[in-house]
Amino acid sequence: MHPRKIHYTCDICLLIPFIGILISVFFSLTNFKTNILTIEEIFTEWKIKPIHIIQSSRSKKCEELGMFNILNYEWPGTISGCLCNNNNKKQLYKNSCTEIQFRQRCINIESINSFNMNKWKDHYLCGMTTMKNFKNYFDFVRIKENDFCAYKTKKCGRIDTLNYYLCIPENENCPINDINFVSNEDNFFELSSSNNNINNGNIFISFILSEEKLCVNHRIKNYINENKYQLMNQSLISIQNCNIFNKNKTKIENDKNYKLFDSYNKKIFYEQNEFFHHIKKLPLYPEIKSKIGLYGNVYTGWKKDCERKEFFTFYNNYTEAKKEIDDILIIDEKYQNYLFILTGILILIFIFGIYFLKYKLILTTGNKVEVTTFSFLISSLFYILISLICSFLIYFSQLNLNVIKNANLSNKFFDLIYNNNCSDERTNFILRYISEEFFSYINKYFNIKVLGIFEIGISFIIIFYTYFAKRGLDKKRDKKEKQFTFYKFD
Repeated sequence: MHPRKIHYTCDICLLIPFIGILISVFFSLTNFKTNILTIEEIFTEWKIKPIHIIQSSRSKKCEELGMFNILNYEWPGTISGCLCNNNNKKQLYKNSCTEIQFRQRCINIESINSFNMNKWKDHYLCGMTTMKNFKNYFDFVRIKENDFCAYKTKKCGRIDTLNYYLCIPENENCPINDINFVSNEDNFFELSSSNNNINNGNIFISFILSEEKLCVNHRIKNYINENKYQLMNQSLISIQNCNIFNKNKTKIENDKNYKLFDSYNKKIFYEQNEFFHHIKKLPLYPEIKSKIGLYGNVYTGWKKDCERKEFFTFYNNYTEAKKEIDDILIIDEKYQNYLFILTGILILIFIFGIYFLKYKLILTTGNKVEVTTFSFLISSLFYILISLICSFLIYFSQLNLNVIKNANLSNKFFDLIYNNNCSDERTNFILRYISEEFFSYINKYFNIKVLGIFEIGISFIIIFYTYFAKRGLDKKRDKKEKQFTFYKFD
């Protein structure tokens, strides 16, 4: 084989794992840090007590009635900005005005903090629970829809998204299992509730407000106006899609486990919560035309087949499990910049060192190849640098793999929810997606480690090949010189 072809083949073999390393470093970033909060919300939801009393109040806050607010809507807030008038057209820029902008008669726009709202049609919605000795959702006796409760217990209605029904002692009152809103105006509604709908009723435990529609992942707030505004605080606004796709690639557009009770104009909602005057201060704020909806939900169901040791160990020791996850995130963030820098150097070596300088130094004509000592040393230096950088990549990858390997609680829990359908369709998809993100850390660093070892091996193969090629050429050259001297002497 022609010497240059051999070099090309070796360098292409070196390029393939290099591309794999680039993909692992630059294209394997996830939203795991944010998405793990979805699991926290499910765990928190399981600790909410069912509501036994619900009422509306126009004049008194819920705290004054000895009850709690069942509604909370957070407006994200804004960052500071700068408003300029360019050719009679107003233009908004992020961050405070610079000196140049001030000289152009631009004005500063002050930031506004996030704001919580809990009035619905000018009323507070208040709740109360009377359930005692309640720890979490798993304390409940749950049966299937067509089954019967045990002796001296009674059925109280649908308790979760898996259509389990709640059984309680027959001398206790059922939670609210029937809620109705009668509404036809923007500032009026009638609320009625009952705990007698034991067969067809839903035991709603919490309520959520969302604009136009409720995103399938409830952590994603469907801010329509806020997404369009340049100065909005993006830390509370997710860039993820409001919809998700199930394993059959079918779009899941809304959560059927939430019931829409009522909706009305969002601008009036802001006014009634004494907030709209803040928005009036914001220049170029999009016109508010959308509606805001009030949704109620039951517990997120968990199949009894998945109530295993690894699940309860993770759930009951979540503080420790969260520390494991935080350690993984911290070390990943700590070394991610190093990985970026090292792979950036690798790119430069490949472009400048190998595919430009090397093939200028190692000359080939016909079937001959010329490898000088200088060209050998320079080209070898490039491959040694590649090996050195890959050694650092392997070292950082092994540090991360050790931390992930020691996260026993998390590994067993994510393995469980990845390989089993433990909840309803929506929750299963989200949990499996989060599990894939968790395991992507293992795949990412394992791939970098293996590909780095492969890079080092190929690099030294090329160095030794070049060395022996040079040595062979030197011997041939010496032999020819001796023959020439011999003939000349004769």
